[in-house]
Amino acid sequence: LRAENCADRLKVLEIRRERLATADFPGFKSVCLPMPVLRTLVKQAAPSWRIPLMCVSGVYVIADTTTGKLYVGSASGEGGIWGRWTAYCKTGHGGNKELRDLLKRKGAGHSDRFQISVLEVCDPNATKEEVLERESHWKTVLQTREFGLNAN
Repeated sequence: LRAENCADRLKVLEIRRERLATADFPGFKSVCLPMPVLRTLVKQAAPSWRIPLMCVSGVYVIADTTTGKLYVGSASGEGGIWGRWTAYCKTGHGGNKELRDLLKRKGAGHSDRFQISVLEVCDPNATKEEVLERESHWKTVLQTREFGLNAN
């Protein structure tokens, strides 16, 4: 829709005093975000999401809701899961080969069809190698190397 083509058919039903906000962080076990919602949270730097997610490392899954294919990734660096997910918001693929190739084929806007969730929060003292071991475990369990979007 373009405003100049349909402005005469639109009606303002309400003007809200307060800006619409996204829901507060529901806890790690309940995170299931469409990528456009994650982009909004990152853009707003929503504290109820940013603070808990930047304080932990862990394993996450991205689902392509059009095919059901999964990508399993992990975050163990500075900024935790929040920092890693911010990279997906910027590029749509976070630098991952299979996701990058998918977006080349389907177009950058296809990342709006992604949904992201936390699979496992790792011990705060876990090393990068331990987090990568947990990532590998989930790739095996979900068979994302064979049938999903993981190349490694």
